[in-house]
Order: sequence, then structure tokens, then C-alpha cells
Amino acid sequence: MSPAKQKSSSSENKYPSNDTKPAIQKPAGDSPFVKLLEDDVIKHQLQYSSLRLHLGTVARLLRDPEFAGEATIEGRRTIALKKLRNLRIGGNEENELVEEFVSRVIQLSSN
Repeated sequence: MSPAKQKSSSSENKYPSNDTKPAIQKPAGDSPFVKLLEDDVIKHQLQYSSLRLHLGTVARLLRDPEFAGEATIEGRRTIALKKLRNLRIGGNEENELVEEFVSRVIQLSSN
């Protein structure tokens, strides 16, 4: 099998397809995240494996000192924020789906 095909087949198994629904536990009723997780637009966006991959990377940067290369939570927050900024419009890793997701979260949070 050629290297390109090997890479393709391994990534297919590693990341869920776009039609796989994410397993999300619903937070307590007074949590600010309830509004986000009940939003149909957010639910639809979270079906995309690319968005889940990017959000998972940001989350891992926050919680894993080895992955982030930073022992302090403040340092990991800074690194995760830089990653998120790079994924937004104008960043070196600009991703339209991430931008739409962040914009929706901001819109719902300000209501």
C-alpha cells in the first residue's frame, strides 16, 4: 500500500466521520453550557469531526501539561488561547468552521 493510502486509511479510523454524533454529557441545569448544548446550530456544528478535532486539541492544551509543554494552568491557558486565535479568521491555521462555532458561542453567551 502506498504511503498516501496508508495515511488516509489510518486517519479514517482515528477520527470519527462527520455523521457520527459526539457523546456529550449534559451539564447541571444552572450551568452556562446548557444553553450552548441545547442550541441546534451548535449541535449541528459539533457533528463535524474537523471541529471536534480542533476543539479537542484546545481542550488537551488546557488539561495536559506534557502536551502543552507548560506546567502551570495560566501558561496552558495562554497556549490554548493562542491556538484558538490561530484557528480563527486571520490566524495562520484559519478555519471557517471554528470561526462560525466561536461566533455562535459568543452570540449565545451575550444573550
